[in-house]
Amino acid sequence: MSHAHAVTSVLPMVQDVECLNEHATHNCKGMLTGGGQLHSDCDEQLLIHFRFPQNEACRIKFVRMLCPVEKRDHAPKTVRFFLNQPTLLFQNVESLKPTDEVTLEWKPST
Repeated sequence: MSHAHAVTSVLPMVQDVECLNEHATHNCKGMLTGGGQLHSDCDEQLLIHFRFPQNEACRIKFVRMLCPVEKRDHAPKTVRFFLNQPTLLFQNVESLKPTDEVTLEWKPST
């Protein structure tokens, strides 16, 4: 599945997307529309909040992250998922237990 196809298949259900610490020109909107990369503007942390319709089931089957070989040292190492949180800020996610936490490893594409 191509990146563009994966993004467009989830976007119709997303009501709103907010990304904290995103770079002004390398932002979440550019990443989601398939036209760019997502970078932090100040440190190694990003907080992306997808809001889906309430009272409507949504199953996320996979999350795919791509990173150019030359940038792999800057790629995420850990991703935490928090479900059903109306507001996410850096100060409250540090004290929340994630629904799931994934440690990523580098695998060159084949």
